[in-house]
Amino acid sequence: MRLKTEQIHLMSGESFRLLQWRKNLRDVELVTINGKRCPFAGSGHEWHHHPQTELTLIEQGTGTLFIGNSITSFKAPDLVMIGANLPHYWHMRHASSGYSIQFDFGPTHPFWQFSETQELKPLWRNISLGVRISGPALGIVAQQIHDSLKCNGMGRLAHFFKIQETLSTLPQSAQKKLSSMTFAPPARQTTYRGLQQTIDFVFSHFHENISLVDVLNQAAMSKATFERRFKQHTGKTLTQFIAEVRLNAASRQLIETDWSIAEIALSTGFNTISHFNHLFRASRGLSPRNFRNSALKAESTTKTEKK
Repeated sequence: MRLKTEQIHLMSGESFRLLQWRKNLRDVELVTINGKRCPFAGSGHEWHHHPQTELTLIEQGTGTLFIGNSITSFKAPDLVMIGANLPHYWHMRHASSGYSIQFDFGPTHPFWQFSETQELKPLWRNISLGVRISGPALGIVAQQIHDSLKCNGMGRLAHFFKIQETLSTLPQSAQKKLSSMTFAPPARQTTYRGLQQTIDFVFSHFHENISLVDVLNQAAMSKATFERRFKQHTGKTLTQFIAEVRLNAASRQLIETDWSIAEIALSTGFNTISHFNHLFRASRGLSPRNFRNSALKAESTTKTEKK
């Protein structure tokens, strides 16, 4: 597997990069300043990082976002802002589509010489941990991204600044920090590839019995080295990581299916229902049954309010 320290190069005459994907995160298009589309292989479907800030809009799709040390479900529409060098990975369940804007406005960038941009500083202090954006701003930013596709040059830059304006006025209630820690990316290429292989393997096989031998084969590391590196760069032990991936999948199934608790526990890789119930309550603060009832009640209330 190639090293996924994503290399982001701006086209001539551009101060940010606009990407679009229509089916999956592997087949991505760079939308240039003159509207030309340049296909290339994306990196969002694998654990990776880059030194640029990223604003990603999911317009179609559901799945799991692993960002920093946070594992969380998402469902379109979803808008996430990711700070520099924060590892992230979208595990899509089915087809997906969306946009990403990538830019590099570090602390010494001329962008911050404008007095008006200081309004963005509170948000920027959070994006190093990843921020999920909700509320009316999500729809506004989505429209602004679409509007920018119709423009060239200064017109597109103007829409970029409109997006920044929208972000600068976000109330705290519309910003949810995702990770609780920042992480330095692995310095060694072999370590990076080994962690990528492991993370992808767990997301693809969490419903099976995953042995440490299987994982070490993926990582191509000794047990001691793997355990040290995995915790260092994900903030979790392997056991914690597998459990959270399974619990996240179980949470989705509790909401989306009418399967019994036992069926869900077994389908997400838990060997016993009692162990599943114990971990679920410890993680979510509710039993699986109460979690399902609470989620369905909230969904029903939301539908009623929209009518």
